[in-house]
Amino acid sequence: MLEGRARPYRVAIIGGGASGVCLAGLLAEQSRPDCPLEVEIFDQGEALLRKVLATGNGRCNFTNRDISLDHYTGESREFPGPILESFGFEEATAFFRRLGLPSRVLDSGMTYPATMKADSLVRILEAWVRHQGVRVRLSCEIRAVEKKDGAYRVQDGEGKVRGPYQALVLATGGAYGIGKKEWSRGYSLVKDLGHRLTPIHPAICGLVVRKSDFCRKATGDKLEAGLRMVDGEGRIKIRSGDLLFTDYGISGMGVFRLSNDLLALVGDGVNPEVRVDLLPDLSLDEGVDILGSLYESRKDWKAEEALAGFFPAKVLRASLEEGGIQADQALSQAPLSHYEVWLASSKTMTFHVLGARKKDHGQVTCGGLATGQVDPQSLESVLTPDLYFMGEVLDVQGECGGYNLHWAWASAHAVSRAIQHRIAKET
Repeated sequence: MLEGRARPYRVAIIGGGASGVCLAGLLAEQSRPDCPLEVEIFDQGEALLRKVLATGNGRCNFTNRDISLDHYTGESREFPGPILESFGFEEATAFFRRLGLPSRVLDSGMTYPATMKADSLVRILEAWVRHQGVRVRLSCEIRAVEKKDGAYRVQDGEGKVRGPYQALVLATGGAYGIGKKEWSRGYSLVKDLGHRLTPIHPAICGLVVRKSDFCRKATGDKLEAGLRMVDGEGRIKIRSGDLLFTDYGISGMGVFRLSNDLLALVGDGVNPEVRVDLLPDLSLDEGVDILGSLYESRKDWKAEEALAGFFPAKVLRASLEEGGIQADQALSQAPLSHYEVWLASSKTMTFHVLGARKKDHGQVTCGGLATGQVDPQSLESVLTPDLYFMGEVLDVQGECGGYNLHWAWASAHAVSRAIQHRIAKET
């Protein structure tokens, strides 16, 4: 491969996040004296992998045992299929074991470094690319790119032009960086290169809902809930997790897991519904039995005292009020049937989603580079040879739970294979 080549094969990677660093290491590992590869990362921040460091509240949920298309959204839901099939959960954990990072898999399928610290993963990746000789340029925002005479050149914010590069890779992430004030120029670069963008919106974030009065009264209370929605293709999606009530609506892990789909529908002009079960581990019949027993034994207790075991205090008061029951009245002042209706309503609460909270940029960005202009196997542009895209800049988004980081590793492996194949063909 490349025997006799006088010059190295040079690759420029714009973006020092998960996919960019992963690709840099994979390519640099393939460099040999008879096949030199020079890899250069450009990142506008002051350090690599800053967003990864903050992932999972600093613990870094870097993949999930349940990798499937059901957990991804985008203009084409099928697009990530070939890459996820070739690089699934087993491949991801094996890759990090090879780098010296054992993992811990929770019952939920979410997978973390064995240390439960994002810093462990970040330090290993940083050391890996450094020892492979990858050149890293930090605080270097790329403002323009061009292809001339079959090679790419990039121009930074100071007007300095670097190149030529035989391959250019955009791994610029979503709309915002970790600081939320760092607008990514990735989408501008995509457009400059002749590619189409799909509409973007924040994702993995809290939701503004129509039933805001209930939410305000319950603000700050959190509980485990089951959530159910129907997506734009008529499919039912069910997720579970923490539900946090806020002054603007609903948040928490369970909401995050459905937010990508819900906000996509809002973008299409729909106010979708999400149905919430506030007691997912208790059937309605079981709940009615408990109510009957309490109604007999605690009829003189205040309703909020007798029913304190069902919900946190604020949620309990708000739900009783919504059911027309005074929280401080004696339990027996309302008929048992009213409490049964209250319980049933608590298991089928409906929230109409209006959108994301204003100025909330979310943990990821939905939308981005239209995947119809990208090869689904190699992630190479179908418009311009030797131009590749990875990670969040593409219109591929995973739900909360390690799916976006998994897509970063998987897309990096796909691009690495494609570039190595391209080099082999040239010899």
